[in-house]
Amino acid sequence: MRGLEPVPLRELLTLESYQSWQVDCLISGFVSLAPVSGWIETKHHGNILEVYSIVNTIVNLCYDRCLGQFNQGLGLCTGELIRLSKTYPYEETPDNKSSITTIDDLVECLDLYETFDPAQWLFEQLSLELPTMTYYGADCPEPPVICTDETDRDEGDLADPRWHILRKLKL
Repeated sequence: MRGLEPVPLRELLTLESYQSWQVDCLISGFVSLAPVSGWIETKHHGNILEVYSIVNTIVNLCYDRCLGQFNQGLGLCTGELIRLSKTYPYEETPDNKSSITTIDDLVECLDLYETFDPAQWLFEQLSLELPTMTYYGADCPEPPVICTDETDRDEGDLADPRWHILRKLKL
């Protein structure tokens, strides 16, 4: 076990088994209410680096409709295959259980002389798990009532107050 500091890929390639990191810290750049806890594991298959992780934390989110804030648990169980060189062809190995048919199927690519940064990788994966839209919840106030009946339109109490100026123009 080691900290979440970057590791040279050449060092990972010399390991016969997997490299594992225990995670129980705040991730730089990722805003969470609780430390991210879980683990990250990497294993190399020639020129492919397998990365798996199971972590969880708590984040504070904002409803899009009423801007109210709420806390939500964020769990991540993910894996990724990363190409380690742009020039070597993908070779099938007996212990490789992936369904990749060509090396060009992989999106991420790292040069063998670079480093693998588990904290950066975790930051990216957690950021992808954040919801893009959170409409509204039980804490949000109800939307204003918009009246459709002619008699209700004259009563300022029931109609949406934003239409008041338009009603004046109509008269």
